Amino acid sequence: MPPHSDPHSAPHSAPHSDPQPASAARATLRAGRCHTLAGVALVLASAAFGQRAEDSLEKLKRFLDRRPYHAQVFAQLESAATIAGQRDTLHAEYAARVAAADDDLAARVVLARLEARARRTAEALELLAPLGAGDADLECLRGEIYAMRAEFALAAEHLQLGYDALRASATPIEPRKAEATLEQLARAQLALNDRPAATAALLQLADLAPTDYEQRYRVAELMGDLSLNDAALSQLEVAAELAGEDSARLVRAAVAQGSLLERSGRWREADACFARAVERLAAGHWRRAELSARRRALHARLGTLPRLADELREAALRAPHEPLLRVELAATLTAAGQAEDARSTLAEAASAFPDSLSIATAYAEALASAGEVERAVEEYQRIAARHPEVQRLHLAAGLLLAGAGELTGASTQWQRELELAPESVALRLELAALMDSFDLRARANELLKEATRLAPSDLRPVRALIALSGSTAALDDAERVARARGDAALLEEPRL
Repeated sequence: MPPHSDPHSAPHSAPHSDPQPASAARATLRAGRCHTLAGVALVLASAAFGQRAEDSLEKLKRFLDRRPYHAQVFAQLESAATIAGQRDTLHAEYAARVAAADDDLAARVVLARLEARARRTAEALELLAPLGAGDADLECLRGEIYAMRAEFALAAEHLQLGYDALRASATPIEPRKAEATLEQLARAQLALNDRPAATAALLQLADLAPTDYEQRYRVAELMGDLSLNDAALSQLEVAAELAGEDSARLVRAAVAQGSLLERSGRWREADACFARAVERLAAGHWRRAELSARRRALHARLGTLPRLADELREAALRAPHEPLLRVELAATLTAAGQAEDARSTLAEAASAFPDSLSIATAYAEALASAGEVERAVEEYQRIAARHPEVQRLHLAAGLLLAGAGELTGASTQWQRELELAPESVALRLELAALMDSFDLRARANELLKEATRLAPSDLRPVRALIALSGSTAALDDAERVARARGDAALLEEPRL
């Protein structure tokens, strides 16, 4: 028998020629089947996507056959064709339709748009030439294309023709189409440096509903966007007249006027508009603080903050039961460099309005700015005792104490804050970040572990624990949470 023919002897042939063990062979077969199935799934998914894209393109084409000038649907068609890699095919298809039927209006219009989007504007205009003149949509399209060619006189001419045809049509004019056409017309006139003509173009939009507040306001917005500020201000004055006694509309118009005047450097007039708006706003309205801050900024530029302070002081005397006027007065005095007077104002206000959260927090902040941390904390604690349900007061007091190095007192305040929201994961994350910044890492670690117990499916505390500890020990928890949620992307946690 030849030397290695004994079936019981050890094999000596090359490793790759050895028969595989049964388990390895089964694993190889399973892997092969998995790869095959994955490949089949990918092919099927690609085919399904391709079929959906084809169906979508066909629907859009059918729509444009009925309404060839619809710009939004054309944009969807072009986008779908580009995504599917069929833009050239789409162009060839419409070119073939035009060649086959010279009177195919829909094909000519779509092909002209495709040419224009490809910056072949001469070819686009040539395609539209046989369609005659006078049709509203056709003239508007020609105007768009001339604007793309920077031939603004022709653009303005055709856009005006298009708008006139829209107005003359028996069909009620669509507001969006009218606005789009007239805005393009105004831009073309501005490109010709003809501001009166641009203004006149947009005034045609106001004429569609001359007694409608919203229409006037929208025209003013368009004029403002095109830096036709004087015309916009005139339209806002008309809008204010149309608003009657509707405070919300009057405030909206006054703020818009103030913004335009501010942008134009007419600061005193802007301030007057903002002041009118503030007068009409209720005491706790969210815009009041914003507009008061804008007034302070304007007076700071004008160097007239003391005058604004006098105005607010008189207003506070006229409205003795209005606490927010004291807060606005104190903010103005602070901006004017009269911090001591601001604190005195707030101290008197806190005494007169002991339950006012706005005054108490402003007073505490003023005391803290003056370095009187202990008194500021006392003010926070005083108002927190009166409003035990209000959150973030103890948080603010703790921040002041921590900043002053009193970490034990800060921790006490933060614990009180936590007692107001015992189930809050977000608060624990915030407090943990604060404590970490002040080297209270043991307590920060405890808070994050509490957060993971409160919200097992939330990865934020796990990530924070990883960042805090500088280790990857918490990654097992992260993976467990991610698998429980079925979110494979969350498994990709950075290992530090």
